[in-house]
Parts: sequence; C-alpha cells; structure tokens
Amino acid sequence: MKSSIFLVLAVLGGSLIPFQAAINSILAKNFGNPFLAALTSTFISFSSLLIIILVTRQQVGFSINTNWWVLIGGGIIGAFVVFISLSSAPILGVSTLFAALFLGQLLASILIDHFGILGLQTRAIDLSKVLGIIFLFLGFYLVRKSSI
Repeated sequence: MKSSIFLVLAVLGGSLIPFQAAINSILAKNFGNPFLAALTSTFISFSSLLIIILVTRQQVGFSINTNWWVLIGGGIIGAFVVFISLSSAPILGVSTLFAALFLGQLLASILIDHFGILGLQTRAIDLSKVLGIIFLFLGFYLVRKSSI
C-alpha cells in the first residue's frame, strides 16, 4: 500500500515537470536570459524548501563524512536539467523534450540499477527492461516524428 502512494505521487510529480519547463521557458523569454530564468527558478525552489524546513521544524544535520561531490552533484544536475528544459522547450516542443528526457532517464536509471552505481542495490537488466527501452525509444521516435 505504501509503495502505491509513492507511485501515485511520482506520477503526479512527473505530470508537473512539463508545466515547469513551459513556465520556465516563458520566464526565459520574458527575462531575455535563460540563465537568469534558471537561477530564478532554482532560487524559488530553494526558498520554498527552506520555508518548509523552517515551518515544519525539520532537524537539519550535516555530515562531515559527506563527499563534496555528493553535496553539490544533485544541485548541479538539477540546475542543468532546469536550464536544458527551459531552453529546449520552445525549440523542440514540450512533448519532444520530455520524450527525450524520459528516454535518457530510463537508460541511465537501468544502468544505475544494473551496476549498483553510487552504492544502490543492484537490479539486473532483464528482457522486460530491454523491451521497455525499445518501446520508449519507439514512443520517442513517434513523438519526435509528429513534431517535425
């Protein structure tokens, strides 16, 4: 049951990401600067999370054993994805952009699972995952073909 709730939340979160890209691309157009739009978006994300932490009185800890790349990696990747999304959405269209992002996410996540990258539990590549990649690539192709 608990995993079902997180699955629904993941689908909900995923459905919001194209709106984020579209909104941020409008912001970039209005600002005339995609970097400033990405900075504004990530600053608002930071501010929102800071308010949630303060309001809910979350205990904030910092481990001295944390590698520097773990501290900055997620933020750098997040900023890159926001920038790529807001820059690419007006050129590719939101559907093609996200078809490409989904394809990249699935390929990377299957490799992360298979090799246990970053210390995660290994989950071997099997036929169903290979078929999933093939069908997602086909979906990407069809979405992209209709956008040209």
